[in-house]
Amino acid sequence: STYVFADEFDTRYLRNNCHYQLTDITVLSQMSGKLTLGEHIRLYIFNRCANNMFFRPDVMYALITGDTNMMDDLVKIAYQRAGMIHLVAVSGMHLVYIITIIGFFINKLKLNPLAEFAVMIGPLVFFCYVCNWAPSILRALLMTVCTYFVRWISGRYDMLIALSWSVLALLLFNPYYLFDIGWQLSVLSVFGMATLHLRIDRFLQSKKLNKFVYGLLSAISVSLACTVATFATTAHYFGEVP
Repeated sequence: STYVFADEFDTRYLRNNCHYQLTDITVLSQMSGKLTLGEHIRLYIFNRCANNMFFRPDVMYALITGDTNMMDDLVKIAYQRAGMIHLVAVSGMHLVYIITIIGFFINKLKLNPLAEFAVMIGPLVFFCYVCNWAPSILRALLMTVCTYFVRWISGRYDMLIALSWSVLALLLFNPYYLFDIGWQLSVLSVFGMATLHLRIDRFLQSKKLNKFVYGLLSAISVSLACTVATFATTAHYFGEVP
């Protein structure tokens, strides 16, 4: 049995729903199985990347789906040391892209938040399904749901409250998510943005900087906030920090 409190426990078992590990195999019979719809889509994405990219199609595939199984270990280490490993993990960034693309087409309809949510939720849930319901993407999906409902009810939105509700809901659904490294880093990154970054951003807004300078400094503060919030966790698990 894969025991979550054991030494050197691999938290990927949690997100892949693996409860047991075979350590002594004497007889192993295999049979062909059918791919799920999500696996068919991921295979299609990988084949398109492989056929149309001459350099590192495995990285492009990971950037889209968060599946790093095709990436070389040395490449993963390089991304980790550069502080960019979060780019190849599905998160709120991916959902923001989807919301931005769909929102571009529906903004002119001037829908209320609830109607806009009804249009958005289908593609967002489908993308999470394709990404195999990774804990980090589930956190982002629940925060998105909170965002739309709070906007619909009160017209205002608080990132920290949305994060808290999504964390509570996910841990009630599966308490073992608490031990998943990807989920921890995802939650801590958003916590950093909801606390440190927002304070820095308010300070920058008070200075009335020109648009380019403000955008540049705000982007840097997002990176800084995420790095500070995940510093201890990254050092603990990986033995180094970006």
